Amino acid sequence: MREKSSSRLQISVFGLWRDSESYINKTLSQFESLEEKHDLSYYFYENDSEDKTPTILKKWMKDRKGCFHSETFGDEKYGNKESLDRQKTRDEKMASYRNAMLQLGKKDKVDSEWSMVLDTDIEFKDTIVEDFLACHYKDVIMMTPHIEHNIKCHMCEPQCNKWAYYDSYALRTKENPRRSITFSCNPFWESHNRKEYAKGNPVEVECAFGGISLIKTKALLKGKWGTEGDCEHVFFANSIQKYGKIIVCPTVKAWTEVEPIVPNQNFLEFQKTQVGDPWAQKAALVAQQGRH
Repeated sequence: MREKSSSRLQISVFGLWRDSESYINKTLSQFESLEEKHDLSYYFYENDSEDKTPTILKKWMKDRKGCFHSETFGDEKYGNKESLDRQKTRDEKMASYRNAMLQLGKKDKVDSEWSMVLDTDIEFKDTIVEDFLACHYKDVIMMTPHIEHNIKCHMCEPQCNKWAYYDSYALRTKENPRRSITFSCNPFWESHNRKEYAKGNPVEVECAFGGISLIKTKALLKGKWGTEGDCEHVFFANSIQKYGKIIVCPTVKAWTEVEPIVPNQNFLEFQKTQVGDPWAQKAALVAQQGRH
């Protein structure tokens, strides 16, 4: 195990795993690259895997600081095409897994300045910590990336041919608490946020995750995931916002692969109408509030 060094950042890594054998070696190698520059501790939670994920993680963690915990519940797996009822159950389950993951760090009395929380199938560069910190400014406690996935942007005219932002379900702003624009390289509804994001400037938000985030550890340990019929990250963001700001950083890149989806053309036109019409956005907000 590498000794701590005062010239190296101390970073705690929190991640969930399940049936991860197809990508686990790639992800672990990404952590090994980060270890060349920073001192990492790991808090890994795994459940219900039917492959060699627990065995691989237990062996990999043997000479590393942190904690690995594995449980078997017989829980279902969820994808990115769930019905509303299954999405609600999925959010509840994910909240419970993330809280169990966080508890590992609490029990170990994590004392790092920064923590990295991620979905373990995410791909990122070995400069991601430095890229995040280049975006950091006073009172920011959580930074999330511009995460792309293998679906092209369908919102730009003419077509930009860029990959679309992935985690629109978790991205919310103070001005517009709905999920952000889907199938778009620029996920924000509001013109001022869209302009800043296009310039490469961080945008302050009410909630975001982006598959991988850098969070002040003191704030993370005060947080909790949950759901009130919404994405579990919204509940978490609300639980830590009194400690500082959350920002999305367009210059910090991450990537994930998903099951391909063909966007509905009527839905795309609906989104395009709202982007160009603030009154249409307000009407959509009123309609959403009426459903809750």
